[in-house]
Amino acid sequence: MKRTLILIVTTLLYFCSSNERVSSPFDITKKFEIEELKEDYTILQSSLEEAHPGMYRYTTKEKFDALFDSLNSEIKYEMTELEFLRFISLIISNIRCGHTGISSLHNYMNYITKEGKFFPFQLKFISNNVYVLKSYSSEELIPPGSEIISINQKAFPEIMEIIFKMISSDGNIQTAKYRRLDEDFSELYFQYVTQEDSFKIRYIPFGGNLPKEEIFSAIPWQKVRKFKTSYIERQKEPLQFEIIDSLNVAIMTIVTFIPRIIKNNYGDFNRFIDSTFTLLNEKNIQNLIIDVRGNNGGDEHYFSYVLSKFVDKPYRIHERIDVPTAKYSFLKFTQHGFLFNFINSLAYVKNEKTGRYDLKGKSGWHQLIKSETPHFQGKIYILIDGWSFSGASDFCAIAHYNAQDKITFIGEETGGAYYGNNSGDWLKLILPNTKIQVSIPIRYYLLSVADYPYPDRGVIPDFEVMPNIEDILNNKDTQLEFALNLIKRRN
Repeated sequence: MKRTLILIVTTLLYFCSSNERVSSPFDITKKFEIEELKEDYTILQSSLEEAHPGMYRYTTKEKFDALFDSLNSEIKYEMTELEFLRFISLIISNIRCGHTGISSLHNYMNYITKEGKFFPFQLKFISNNVYVLKSYSSEELIPPGSEIISINQKAFPEIMEIIFKMISSDGNIQTAKYRRLDEDFSELYFQYVTQEDSFKIRYIPFGGNLPKEEIFSAIPWQKVRKFKTSYIERQKEPLQFEIIDSLNVAIMTIVTFIPRIIKNNYGDFNRFIDSTFTLLNEKNIQNLIIDVRGNNGGDEHYFSYVLSKFVDKPYRIHERIDVPTAKYSFLKFTQHGFLFNFINSLAYVKNEKTGRYDLKGKSGWHQLIKSETPHFQGKIYILIDGWSFSGASDFCAIAHYNAQDKITFIGEETGGAYYGNNSGDWLKLILPNTKIQVSIPIRYYLLSVADYPYPDRGVIPDFEVMPNIEDILNNKDTQLEFALNLIKRRN
């Protein structure tokens, strides 16, 4: 979600913050006393209860109170930073908000980049099966496509259960968690399961039937990072468009809705949208595939402009945008200084009915949006996956609600919730003793949609299409091929 000008200005006040960067050498074995852990825990609980806008969006206050009490009673022993991070991750994951994050500060990250020992393979998760996609080593130690059964005598379903309990996603959406495992399994295993010098891996070789068991050494972070595609690299071509004349089909790929990335790597977003929809009408194209797989969101004005080109009736994006409070009592533990409360409060007005604070400028964010020309009257096919998150999942939800008669969704459930999310701006809470950082979104966004039968889910595709491991190894785009074949049959 786009930050308002007022909230952007507050980032200039960073120097007023009472927090200092941690610069002392990091000791991963250091234990924190029970009193220190209790203090951090109390600050975390009170901060979340005060500031998180969607604290009780999916989990009731009664359940959270019980969880807080239960975990508090379990702080009976000293813990390392990593142990405490795992401990409180259960709280963060139960908020069920994909925009709420937890991490360690700089010295811990410096430690793992220099001393950490990581699982040496990138994996691919397909339903309940786990496959080797590639080795982070220069050698193919296990053939790509091999199915992993267990690591160090721990069956993979057990490993996945541990990690799934610790990481966050909107509502009860599982696809976002699977896609994160695809990307970050080595780091998640290190952080939430265990650190090992070696891994005894039981697997079934690709194309074989009989399991094998081998021991592989852990690798340093530098080797893992070397094989990862950076976020910047993935965003290099944020907007793509092509026409397949023989099928009367156009394919529009939108990798992101983040203005900065689009402007830096492409240029004018509205001009791109205008020119493509003009071309669609000029060539009388009747089928448009919009690919938002891997799109993590961005500016609602961007995705709304796309919607205006094919949604036939006036529509709204948001029904409500508010916060539980406009001033915060724990700023000394965040990145903001004392002036933040004054400036932030200018953006909100108290709603006497709800007791919360509505974002000002309702005529702006609550306005009806009318269709724009050139307007597309043909059929729309939207490709989605667990990485279609935040603004991209909002785009899908608004499209689904307002243009169901002309849209077909293909792929897997979006990673963001149908009715909206918590985002807008963040308070970076830094716990004073362990220095664990919790990113707390401060705005509650309720989309202007209704009558969806799954209030804790994303947009569920009309056709759920998942590639098999052979398709992935052969770089076959199963979901796009399904869409093209579906259009052929319908034509």
